[in-house]
Amino acid sequence: MTRVRHLLIVLLAGSIWGISEAVGGAYLYAQEVAYSSILLSVAGLAILSLARFLVPVRGSSLLLVAVALGYRWLNVGFYGCHLGAMLCLGGVFEIMASGIGVERMKARAPQALLGAGTGILGFSIFALLMAFGVRDPFWAGMPTKVMGHVLSGAAVGAVGVVLVPAMYRLSRSVSERIQSVVLARPLASVGVCAALLLAFWFGV
Repeated sequence: MTRVRHLLIVLLAGSIWGISEAVGGAYLYAQEVAYSSILLSVAGLAILSLARFLVPVRGSSLLLVAVALGYRWLNVGFYGCHLGAMLCLGGVFEIMASGIGVERMKARAPQALLGAGTGILGFSIFALLMAFGVRDPFWAGMPTKVMGHVLSGAAVGAVGVVLVPAMYRLSRSVSERIQSVVLARPLASVGVCAALLLAFWFGV
């Protein structure tokens, strides 16, 4: 039952991140809200962190990213820039979380490091790839654009220093509640999660 619970948590979390990118992103960009990428990335980092603390298994964050990417792609269309940014953020998070390990992740300093590193490295890698790897016309030859994105990543990292430890504390209470509900009504819990996934993917 533990594996089923873990899988459902990852699927739900990935779907929620996908919804935040597809629905929230569409609204923010339509309204031309400043620093939309920072707001969306902070939301993504919060979801990644909470899910990882609930499912402390290597590769779980990467699966979450795949679900989120799939949701955004199917509901918004293929926009390589946005999908690439999500992949860089989630990929860095997975690598750092796996490197830190489950036991060390219980301490505040590694949690803060994970938040800071994910924001700074995720944004920096994406900007450098777009400018010098893909050589996208929007990025190539525009060092100010690259530097601006790196600074945005620093802002996400600064928030992450506080956000990731907060998600760890939240996960402790959420985990206890999930376990009590699942133990009391295992089949009903699976049914509710399945219904939510169907609603997310076919009703939103």
